[in-house]
Amino acid sequence: MKTGFVSGLVAILLVLFAPRILPAQWSVIPNLQYSTITGILVINDTTVILGAFNGGFIKSTDGGVSWTPITPTGMGTDSIFSLDNCGGYLFAGTNAPVSLYRSSDNGESWSASGQGLPAGTNVNDMTYLDSVTYAATNDGVLSSKDNGTIWKADDTGLNLGQPLVPGAPLIYGTIGITSAGNKLYTLESMTGKGVYSTYPDSIAWKNIGLDTADGFVITSLDSDVFVGTNKGVFMYSRDSTWIERDSGLPFTDSSEVNSILFAKYDSLFFAYLGVSNRSGFNFRHELYLTTNLGENWIELDISDLGVGTISALAANKKFVFAGTQDGAYKIPVKDIVTSVQGVAPRQPTGFSLSQNYPNPFNPTTDIEFRIADFGFVALKVYNVLGQEVATLVNGTKRPGEYNVIFNGTGLSSGVYFCRLDAGSYHKTMKMVLLK
Repeated sequence: MKTGFVSGLVAILLVLFAPRILPAQWSVIPNLQYSTITGILVINDTTVILGAFNGGFIKSTDGGVSWTPITPTGMGTDSIFSLDNCGGYLFAGTNAPVSLYRSSDNGESWSASGQGLPAGTNVNDMTYLDSVTYAATNDGVLSSKDNGTIWKADDTGLNLGQPLVPGAPLIYGTIGITSAGNKLYTLESMTGKGVYSTYPDSIAWKNIGLDTADGFVITSLDSDVFVGTNKGVFMYSRDSTWIERDSGLPFTDSSEVNSILFAKYDSLFFAYLGVSNRSGFNFRHELYLTTNLGENWIELDISDLGVGTISALAANKKFVFAGTQDGAYKIPVKDIVTSVQGVAPRQPTGFSLSQNYPNPFNPTTDIEFRIADFGFVALKVYNVLGQEVATLVNGTKRPGEYNVIFNGTGLSSGVYFCRLDAGSYHKTMKMVLLK
């Protein structure tokens, strides 16, 4: 089944079945049973790695169907805190004296990647933008221009280390980082300090809101930024405002959300929430799905996972993976849409590339395009000599409308051409950079 078709059917489910719980049947992933799963890394459509605390690694090369243990040569610990994929390298945060390791062969062998990291640094999240690797840690944001060999602090503008109230212990760090368009976004620790953003060419973090909520997780979906907090799920809009995106999620006056995890694949966007009543009792955990950028969510059945909390969540075109304190589970994506038969997907009816706005521009401009079919999309900018000066999109996209920001900083004034290639559709438009 094509991913676009799956996405269409799930979108219809959100209308037909909400707020009912969508049935699901999860199966146990062998090898790491009874281990606390701390990382699930989907490298591509075929390769998936699971990491555990005191459990090591297992790896699948068929998209999650079968699994084999791997012995991480060169790593001095089997206790993994986090897994990330940046710039073609895998990174593992650990509890060893060396807090970060790097692999260039999909996890078979590892080497230390911590020069410049302060002692005791916990790497919570990572992202990659413009050939630079960024890490959100308990010491703030650090960056590496050599794929993780040497790191330096990049936290100018962040409000780190300030106590919540006078006399309280200092609270440090950032717990999440992502990129969208041509900007970086980071989420500070759960202290009500909010979200910060910056351009990567000159790090100067600026608070952009949500500083009255306790943040749990931040991620990007295409050009949109999503943040999960104790007060709701929010999307950062193109006009620099926060929009609530939690219709159907258990944010009520009688319940309290204690934790959130996100996972995404194509148009499937999952949110796991740990919820209790306001007194801190009757804890429960719930998994939700949206395919319309959080406009509404539907709950998935996770009763097969027992009562343990989900500690890691990921998805690819075949499976959704959930790591718990007692092992790992998976469910086929196709099972999510089993309840609906013979319904055609709803999606855009054509392709288009709109004229950038503003035009002329200095130094940034918005470029909108529309995709009608799931497939590979390339959006690139060329100068008048036909030389490529920027790659804005280069990968698989689901049907939908997209917005990309092009930053002409570093380029000279003049005429440039933006070209969209999507299947058999090709279009070029002219842009003018005027400084």
